[in-house]
Amino acid sequence: MPPNKRIKLTACGTLTHGETRRRSHAAAYPQRYADCRGRKMRIRSIMMLLVCTWMSAFVSVGAAERGPSTAEERAKAIALIQSLETDPMAADARANRQWLMEWITEVPDISVKVCVSLVEPALSKKYPYSGEVGLQPMFSATAFVIQHPSEATNDNAMYLAGLEGALRVYEVLVNSKPDAKLSPLDDLLAIRNRGELSAYVDKVAKKKCKS
Repeated sequence: MPPNKRIKLTACGTLTHGETRRRSHAAAYPQRYADCRGRKMRIRSIMMLLVCTWMSAFVSVGAAERGPSTAEERAKAIALIQSLETDPMAADARANRQWLMEWITEVPDISVKVCVSLVEPALSKKYPYSGEVGLQPMFSATAFVIQHPSEATNDNAMYLAGLEGALRVYEVLVNSKPDAKLSPLDDLLAIRNRGELSAYVDKVAKKKCKS
């Protein structure tokens, strides 16, 4: 695995492959960002906790370095991401997230950026579906990059694709899980339905999604 391969979760700092492998305890990771204060640190720590929990569970410390992604793998990734958006609580959803997290981490030719501030309401420890909604931006942004390689350096386009994917997951959950309802996400749905989500992402990104 190339040492400079990154999965970026913007607000402050980045999550690198070396760090995910070295840290077996998810709670240890936020300490790496002790210089980040207040609200940004809190929401970022929750996202890091989510990601590192999945990483520590699914990424083999002894995994060998590998080559670029294959066409078959990219097709599989898109299919799994779409399945998570349409049925996030399916029997195989956890296994699908497992495969995606490991694959996104391992492949050297696909990098994604996610702005955690855009899904902040879903990252609350009290929200029972923080994993399903909170992790989806990374997956949906990955699908976007695969399908639109020329946009791989367009941060706001990745943020938008990730948020759209998270909202699709949220809609499915609300239809089947009464406790999934979250008013800030309902507000985001309304913004999307008015055709204003892209402008909203641009506005938030300018203020809160710094690299």
